[in-house]
Amino acid sequence: MPDQRVAQVAAILEEAERLHGELSRRTNGADPEWPLFYAWYLAAWSDLPQALGTIPTRSQLIFELVSLDREYRAEPRQGHWSVFYAERLLGRVWEPG
Repeated sequence: MPDQRVAQVAAILEEAERLHGELSRRTNGADPEWPLFYAWYLAAWSDLPQALGTIPTRSQLIFELVSLDREYRAEPRQGHWSVFYAERLLGRVWEPG
């Protein structure tokens, strides 16, 4: 069971997924540029900065999201992607943007 901060960040990521899904349906599906939307939403409109205790730049988030996606897909996982990402995002040292 994830701790409260992990659960909070995972929920924020899932909200970004839901919103991105709505937009993707309107544009017929797959979006190879998904990290751009997630980074924009997470940095500017979500509670992620408060949860992390810092305001990451969109560039930092894009880098992290792409890296985490590759890491997550590299081998079979038991847990939900959002918890995997949340644990690692909370463990990162964020440089001032």
